[in-house]
Parts: sequence; C-alpha cells; structure tokens
Amino acid sequence: MMSFRRLLAVLGLAVTVISCDLLGVKKDEADLSVTIGSEEVGKAAGEVGVTVSALGAWTLDIDFVDGDGWAELSRTSGTGYRSNVLLRYERNNTAESRSLYVVLTSESGAVAECRFTQGADDAGASGGTANSTDCGWLELPETREDDGLVWGWHGMTISGKPVRNYSFYFSKKDRLSFWVAYPLNQDLMGTKGMRVDEFVYDGLLPESWQANLFRSYSGHYDRGHQCPARDRSASVEANAQTFYATNMTPQRSEFNQGIWQKLESSVQGWALSLNSATDTLYVVTGCVVDADSGSTTDRAGNRCTVPTAYYKALLRYKSYSYDACAVWLDHDTDAERATFSDMMSIDELEKKLGFDLFVNLPSKVGGAKAASIEAKAPSANAWSL
Repeated sequence: MMSFRRLLAVLGLAVTVISCDLLGVKKDEADLSVTIGSEEVGKAAGEVGVTVSALGAWTLDIDFVDGDGWAELSRTSGTGYRSNVLLRYERNNTAESRSLYVVLTSESGAVAECRFTQGADDAGASGGTANSTDCGWLELPETREDDGLVWGWHGMTISGKPVRNYSFYFSKKDRLSFWVAYPLNQDLMGTKGMRVDEFVYDGLLPESWQANLFRSYSGHYDRGHQCPARDRSASVEANAQTFYATNMTPQRSEFNQGIWQKLESSVQGWALSLNSATDTLYVVTGCVVDADSGSTTDRAGNRCTVPTAYYKALLRYKSYSYDACAVWLDHDTDAERATFSDMMSIDELEKKLGFDLFVNLPSKVGGAKAASIEAKAPSANAWSL
C-alpha cells in the first residue's frame, strides 16, 4: 500500500499543480528527478546507485509494492544534486518478482519517483509441487499438510519474463483439482482467440492419478476449465497449460456452455476494466465435492467425481486498495446466467467451504483490514454481472 508520507506528498503535489496551473510549473518541480542505475535486477542481493536532482532540500522514501523491508536507502535526506545514494536489497528467495518505488519529495512538496523491480527465484516454466502454499501469492487459499491433496503450480514467460501461470490443489481420489488459483490482468490475458485445444496430462503429476481427457468425459459432461483458456492467451505455452488434466472437471454441457461461460466473461470484464496495467484481479475457481457428488468416467474408464457446485472468489487490487466478492453456482442449476443473488462476501463463501481463502492477504494489508475486506458484502455497482 502507498506509504503515508508518499500519500501526503502526492496530495501536496496535486494542490501545487492546481494552484500553479495558470503560471506554469514551478522551477523546483521542473528540476526534480530521481533515477536508479538499474531499474531491474536479478534475484541475488546487491546494491544499486540512486541519483537525485533537486534545487533545495529533499527527502527520500521507499514505497514497497510487494513485501516489506527487503531494501533500504543509504541516505534519506539531503540538499541539491546527489549521485552517491545507494539502494541496498536482499536476495529474493520467493517464487515471484517484487517491486518498490523510490520516492523523492522536495521541500515544497513536489514529488518524483522511480520503480525498482527484483527478479524471482524458482519462477519459470517448469513449475513444481508441494503440500503447502508458503510462497505468499495473494490468490492462494489455505492448504493443509494432512488432507491428501497436492498443491502444484505452472509458470509461463510473458514479455521475456518468467511469471506464474496458475496453481492447483489436486485430489488423486477424485481425479480433479478442488481449486485453481491465478492472477489476471490484460498482460496475462494477451490476445483474444488463441486456443491450443490439446487436452493432455499434466507433467507435474503421475498420469495414473489424472483423468484421460484426450476425449471428453462419458455422458453429457464437458471438459470444463477452471482457469479459462481465454484468461491465458498471452502465449502458446500459457494457453497450452490450461488444457492440462489438473485444470479440468466434468461439467454438464448446459452448465459449461451457458451460465459458467457467461460468468467467466464477467470475470474477464472485471479484469479488463481496471484502470492500470499494474492492477490485478486475483482469482480462485473451485468445485465442491461432497456426499452428494456423483461420478462419470474418462476415456480409459476411470472413475471421475462430478462436483455438486462451483464457485469463484475474487480479490481486486486497484489504486492501492483491495475489494472482494464471491459467486456460488449449483452445478444442477437451470439458470441461464448468474445474478446478484448468487454473489456473497468471501466470509460467507468460506463458511460454505470450510477453509480460508486469500490466506496471504493479512500479511499484505494487516489482519484487521483483511478481515474487513473479506467480510464486506459485494455491491452490484462494483461487481456488475
């Protein structure tokens, strides 16, 4: 979130610009700038030079976009031009790149800033599996050590950079993932229309655990995506991974091609309506397996559980703030599209599911703020279906 000092500085700059609108920009604002010797670095610890240009006294601050406390400045105040400031940063041992802003504020309240990004460790196309989700990604629900499920993730490369594609929580017994979680924005969605359409086994898990989906399930069940192919049209690699068996569940054709497809389009619209390319929609798509679940078979005759319901949990990051909503749909519904009555707070969905969603949100915004975000009922204006 935006630091309090940076927020005050930005507000001060807005007032200054308005008051000087007819006179032009003040000279100290025109000469104010901050630059970093290298705006993107690798995962290793290091330091990089920061150059400040200002006419008078100034202060420097760090606004952490991702994480907190992993970098520091060798000096935070001075006067005039300085090129001997250092930004020192720790090694990034997470699976996600992280960013910060170095914010320069003049004595008149004018602001200049530059972004610094550090690459990630263990991020790449190979992905991995584990029995716990301790990497800190905001979209992740909780996992448990003793539930017999396997958490895995796939990576992809966007604009030459390795990033995560989606995570899944897989049940060998049911031959499906209980949920799939992923970030969504314009850059990750890419160009509309790319569809690999090759349903294959996921190389992260033994083939014997997975549904054979080279053809569809038996009966009137489609191979239903949890992370839609449309959400990953940024590259062939990214799109192909959405056709892995770990991303599929048996969905009634009427459901998959009707109400579910329309809901997916609404989610894509929410992601595309965000005002900044750095804003992100964090998505959890899940299915419900319970005592009422039936079954179908795959091409090889293996039993595959048919979920009784599906849901989407959504956490939206926009303009340094978060809001959230959830949608629940019974698998046997005859409705043509989801309505506002199908929406609920994250807290309400968690009560239905019996586990926590967005478990890394408290470490990002604090426990009290996270609780408020998850308890708030969605509004029809903010989440228009």
